[in-house]
Amino acid sequence: MYTIIVLVPCLIIGGTMVLVHDWPANSVVTILTLFVAFVVSMTLVTVIYLKLLPFVKRANGDTATDDDDHHESH
Repeated sequence: MYTIIVLVPCLIIGGTMVLVHDWPANSVVTILTLFVAFVVSMTLVTVIYLKLLPFVKRANGDTATDDDDHHESH
């Protein structure tokens, strides 16, 4: 399930590298294109990771209970 976290940036950054491989390396357009590709891919990885967190909690069950969550008033 977590392979999607690796595949998404690989496809985005890999596709961008294929797109810009003939462009001059010190061109502003090349640098901006690569920067946008990296920012978009890292944002998507963060969003995908946060979306997958509830599945991890459900798969583990509620075995790890936090004492801070269960306050009793006496």
